[in-house]
Formats: sequence, C-alpha cells, structure tokens
Amino acid sequence: MAPTHSKPLRGDKASLRKDRYATPPAIGLARPKRSKHDSSEIKKFEIFTHPDNIENKQKHSVYVPMFGGGTPEECLCFMDKAKTVYVGQRMWEGPLRYNLMKQLLFGGALAAFNNKASELGAKTMVHFQKCVKAVVSQSFPHKALAYLKKWMRNAVQKPVDMTMREFITRVREINNYLPDFPPFEGEYQKLDEEELIKIAKNGSPVKWQNEIIRQDSDKNDPTLDEYVQFFDRLATSEGKTVTYTADNLRNIDDRIPRKQTRLTGDMDDYSHSLGESTTLPHHHCRQTPPHLQFHTQSRNLSTKFKNQQKNW
Repeated sequence: MAPTHSKPLRGDKASLRKDRYATPPAIGLARPKRSKHDSSEIKKFEIFTHPDNIENKQKHSVYVPMFGGGTPEECLCFMDKAKTVYVGQRMWEGPLRYNLMKQLLFGGALAAFNNKASELGAKTMVHFQKCVKAVVSQSFPHKALAYLKKWMRNAVQKPVDMTMREFITRVREINNYLPDFPPFEGEYQKLDEEELIKIAKNGSPVKWQNEIIRQDSDKNDPTLDEYVQFFDRLATSEGKTVTYTADNLRNIDDRIPRKQTRLTGDMDDYSHSLGESTTLPHHHCRQTPPHLQFHTQSRNLSTKFKNQQKNW
C-alpha cells in the first residue's frame, strides 16, 4: 500500500510523539528524495518550447517517470510533469489526454483513473479533470488540507539544519501546493501573506522573537521577505557567519543542546570553528594546561621517590 504522508523531519517526529492526538502533515518540511526508476518506467516526450505560439516549431525533450502510487507530494509533482507534457504537445482534446495518462499510470493510480473514466462515460476535457482529481484524492489522507493548515499555523518550527531563508522557501512551496489538495477549491485554499508572516515569526528561535519585540521591528508592517532579511542579519551578527551549519545554529538558539566535542587539534582551531574568540575550559583539551604542568611534575617526582624508597 502506498504511503499517505510525506516523510517528516526528525524534529517533527519528536514533537508528534508528545501529542498523541496530533495528525502528521500530508507534506512535511523534508523534501522527498529522488526515486530511482528503471529505464522501462521512464517515458520520453518531445514537446513544443512555446506551445501557445503555433508558428514556433521549436521542441525539446522531457522525461517523465511512470506513477503507480506514492506520497501526496510525489503525486502532485507527477501531475505537474504530466501537465507539462499534454500542454507542450498541444493536446487540446479529451481523448488525447486520456491516452497520455494511461501511458504514464500503472497499478492503483491507473485503476482509480479507469474507474472514474468508466463512471463518467464520455472522454471530455471536464471529465478528464475529474479523473485526474480521483487519482490525486487516492494519494491523500482524510482531511489532509485541514490538518496541514493546522500544523502550519500551530506546530511548524524551523529545523536545526535549515536556515530561515530555506525554511520560508519550503513553507511557501507547501503553500503553493494547497490549491491542488482535495476538495480542489483553488486559490481559496492557500494561506495569505499575514499567516505566512506569523509562521515565520513563531517558527523562529526564541531569541529572534524577543529581538523583534526589543527593536519594535513590526511597527511598519514589514513583508515576509523583509522578515527573512531581518533574521539573516541576526544570524550574521550573533553567529559571526550566516547560519548554514548546525554548529552556528546551536550558538544562536539556546533550545538546541550543545554536544561535547572532543578536541583533536589545537584550541584556536576549535574555538574558530564555533565562531567564538574565548578560550575553552581545560576539560575540553587533551593537553595538560600550563599552570598545572608544575603540579603534575611534582606529583610524578614524589611517586618516583616513594618507589625508590621501597626498593631500598
């Protein structure tokens, strides 16, 4: 049976364990990995570069893997590729699009398409869209749109290994998927700009949320892009570098536990990798500190003298 949810990140799984009533989102922050397809499962098509311009005959090749079932995001990506093909080949009639989808679908997805097609009868463009929606609905869990919106508004948090810019880019990408969710009501299903701004503010580290209040940064109603730039400036000022690594993110966000790192080089390299200029405590260093070397030497001499007395 095909999975009904995209794979969430590790942080999302940990948060979901705390609330046993929480429903996992249909599309999580983790993007689906590229699936390895057999050469027989990939179809090659020649499409027009400018399908709207009839006089332009320029073409290029596209490769579309066949779809038999998968996560909701994989289903939406496949439908987008299929649309590129039948629009690029100027298929403006229903039977042509029916034949194309039957070439690209197999398994449960093809069965859902054929069942809806036999129910509707005539192969018109309107019926074709209903058949496509039947395939999409089969890949989505119950009330996927409502649960995903609830998760985005209340529970989504920026992961440790994501920058704020990457986080907002992914949130926008998920928001652009929402019009294609069942019940297929179009742009009305998307979140507006104000809600995306709330997601960015609530999903940021606590220090950055406090900095917004301290600087009164929201008095001029900044846009979402301006908030992202503000968070980038905070990351640069607090982490010495833009937070593209988990180490720099740990320096900024106190909620992220810092792991003790064993030092293999000298202390300057270690402190530089953390973006700090202070010296490390001596328990992080394998070498004996200079001010303790005298005590170590005297203790060794005392032990050696006692051993010699025993031999006497």
